Amino acid sequence: MKQDFRDKYGATIPVDLAYKIFEGIEDPFSKELPLDTNVAMCSDFEWSDNPGAYEAHLVRRCNNPYFPAHLQAVSEEELLEARAIDNNDYLLAEEQLAQLVKSFEALDSFITVEETNKLRERIDDLILFSIGVGGRANQTAKAADLVREALIAAMHKAFSNDQNALETIEKADELHKQLVRKYYIPVMAQILRERSPIRKEDVVATILSEDPETIAIVMSLLTEDIQQQVQQAAVEMMEKARNQGYVDNYFEEKLSALVAVAETIVSKQDAEYIVKGFDVDTGEVKPDIPQNETQSILSNMMKEYNQLNMDTSDKISNIGAFEFATFTELKNKEDVLQLKNNLRKYIDIRKIYYDSTDNLLKKYRGKLNYASKQDERLSGTALQFMEKLEEKYVSDLSEFYEFILNHHEKMNFAEDQIYIEDQSLVDNLNTLWEKTSKSATELTSAQEIGSKIIRESVKDWQNEINAK
Repeated sequence: MKQDFRDKYGATIPVDLAYKIFEGIEDPFSKELPLDTNVAMCSDFEWSDNPGAYEAHLVRRCNNPYFPAHLQAVSEEELLEARAIDNNDYLLAEEQLAQLVKSFEALDSFITVEETNKLRERIDDLILFSIGVGGRANQTAKAADLVREALIAAMHKAFSNDQNALETIEKADELHKQLVRKYYIPVMAQILRERSPIRKEDVVATILSEDPETIAIVMSLLTEDIQQQVQQAAVEMMEKARNQGYVDNYFEEKLSALVAVAETIVSKQDAEYIVKGFDVDTGEVKPDIPQNETQSILSNMMKEYNQLNMDTSDKISNIGAFEFATFTELKNKEDVLQLKNNLRKYIDIRKIYYDSTDNLLKKYRGKLNYASKQDERLSGTALQFMEKLEEKYVSDLSEFYEFILNHHEKMNFAEDQIYIEDQSLVDNLNTLWEKTSKSATELTSAQEIGSKIIRESVKDWQNEINAK
């Protein structure tokens, strides 16, 4: 049975068909057209503060040397058309949300698992579609996700005495996390959506226009053969742009993100030694008795890494809460100050963890005579990007706490809302909260994707070993 995810109309699309968007990637410069001299300088445009997918892609193209010259210029007509499409798509998303809310409110006490699953699938369709629409529709996606949470809670309550029904619900929810939520990355949702603003020949340039962390996540979602196609096309595109004088301030980081898959450093036999000792459920590696010198080195490394993880978890569990679930938890200024102080302790512990992991990698790569090939911090590991995402999230959350502390006396907290009379403060608060929510989502998504990839890879290899 093929795994699938759904487009905005709810039609089932096999994942392998979705990946065909990336297959046979063409060189966009081979079809380069003459530059229209009548096109306005897009750098002078007043872009929307929160553009939808079509306008966002015009912003992406504007004066971007990763795109052919004729696409680096944008006409006012294109901008108007893009905004019209984005607005229509937003209205469609809002209309679908209203219908979903009505359907949810119409549920009675005699609902069936099949009925609720159909409604849940409609919600999932809308979330993915809304993320692909972008702009104002991101709020639609968040609202739909809240409806989804309410529906899942209602399903658990309605079928609390039916173990089979609960298992079906859990299985469907797990499938959602595995097949759909990993596409909750704006650029992926935009690429894969129906009527995408991104042409097939512009996919690589679009990916290159993202930040290094997003590039790494996108690459992790692709199959190995498509990864190679994207890597080759992207590197050639980056070299061409650099040779023409373009300076990408994140050139090295993007290059690392494109080829983030670690090189093989041990034999297949020794790799199997690691995999056999991997506990998929706990994430721990418990190696067997080493059979050679390399395995002894690997065994010691894994034991040290397991101990480092346990020590870090213990330290974090002792610092107290540093995040909050509702705004009413911020009502007491002393509580906010405590959250901020605990957050500082948390990131200090995490920094020590990343430092220790980097030292551990360098130490054992040296023993394996591999140090010269991996001299960057946390090189060849997902932690290289996780650290940056985590630092960004903590920085954004700390800034949010600081704002709350500085203006606490002007705020009223009621019914999980923050009320402020000064509109400029309201705007600043909303901006900070949006930024914090975005970085939290990016970090969580990356962690889920990374864990899933590791678990599935290990399971596949363990099955292969056991079949021998």
